[in-house]
Amino acid sequence: MRTIDTHFITQVIGLLDLPSNAKISLSQFEGIAAFSERYFFNIFTRQDSMEPQLQKEILEKLDFSSLKWKLVGINISSSLRQILRLI
Repeated sequence: MRTIDTHFITQVIGLLDLPSNAKISLSQFEGIAAFSERYFFNIFTRQDSMEPQLQKEILEKLDFSSLKWKLVGINISSSLRQILRLI
């Protein structure tokens, strides 16, 4: 089983365009955690070992529904906002 290591954390930090010394709020942490969960799920389940429909159902449960509404009032970079729209 693969695990999340420094390499994967560095990828997330790069994707989210976060400075390495950035201080984040609780709501930002929640967003980063939700993104990371979805991102790592996608990486770790790339094998054909899972039925496509099951993968879709699991992703839907990761709760990216109503994302536009959830981001109202949240100050995030435009690149992060675009990434979230893509997933």
